[in-house]
Amino acid sequence: VAGRIVTSHPATARYAQNGGGTTALTLTPTIEGYAFSFSADLAIGANTIVVTATNDLGEEGTATAAISREVDTEPPTITVTFPREGHAVKTARVLVRGTTADADAVDVVFITIGAETFPAVLDQDGSFRAFVDLVPASNAYTIHAIDREGNERALPRTCLLYTSPSPRDRT
Repeated sequence: VAGRIVTSHPATARYAQNGGGTTALTLTPTIEGYAFSFSADLAIGANTIVVTATNDLGEEGTATAAISREVDTEPPTITVTFPREGHAVKTARVLVRGTTADADAVDVVFITIGAETFPAVLDQDGSFRAFVDLVPASNAYTIHAIDREGNERALPRTCLLYTSPSPRDRT
């Protein structure tokens, strides 16, 4: 929240949120008076912020702002670009790649295989990548994406680690 107080006299200011107690504001002198800014932790739903300024003559001014914070109940989407579902690979270490998207931004992506967790690198554009270790045969794994509100999407996948027999093993 940011604003300005227009006065030619020294002033102080306080703010209150949703009818709660007041908090003193730090004022920065400007040509027209003072500027202020502060961060407010908004509750879900309607919020009311009231700023009251008083100059050294006792003159008081009040400004009210109504701010609404909506609830994000949708989990992020996950798109896997590699490996394809059920894809067979020849190396035990595989780089899983994909993208995530969410209205409120994705905070974390990780992959689980059984009890093992593999953290993913998450880029600002929503793309992610993580190395996972596979065992010979079919591997079930799950990609998890969690947004800032705590909504989680879990996408189950499978990947086959293919190990062909060596020429010596053939009879």
